[in-house]
Amino acid sequence: MEFSTALNLIIKGVEQTEDQHWADLGAGGGLFTRALAQLLPSGSITAIDQNLEALNIPEWHSTPVKLITQTANFETFNFSSQYHGFLMANSLHFVADAAQLLGKLKQALLPGGRIIIVEYESETPNRWVPYPVSFNKLKDVAARAGFTSVKKLHRTHSQYQAGGIYSGLLLF
Repeated sequence: MEFSTALNLIIKGVEQTEDQHWADLGAGGGLFTRALAQLLPSGSITAIDQNLEALNIPEWHSTPVKLITQTANFETFNFSSQYHGFLMANSLHFVADAAQLLGKLKQALLPGGRIIIVEYESETPNRWVPYPVSFNKLKDVAARAGFTSVKKLHRTHSQYQAGGIYSGLLLF
């Protein structure tokens, strides 16, 4: 995926307020982490991934945004801090009980906090997407987790899924 595509998928979900603290869950190589850093005026991003080598995020040029890397499973991670937001780009489809995880994340959000989800628009599981989360499913799962608003932010083509990729914003 191109950096500009990642940026376009999340730009409408990021507020332009100073000193925000976010966590990127399943950060991988950091494409979306870097996109988020470009959008934040200042603050920090905790990039969480089980793969230590994936967290070697190249090209970190965001001096007003501090990068913190954490090797961990985000499903079992103890979120002892409170965050302005969570970013889950192509990671929610690895979670068997998405409502439970989103409920846990909701408890770690500051008032007015948000979660940005980037997922394939599909309901058919495969070995790369074991628990697909279409936008319609996301609305249901988010409601069960206590979120009062789910908005579609953007949609783009995917070379892997015929339905494309969407981004959504969860608010409570």
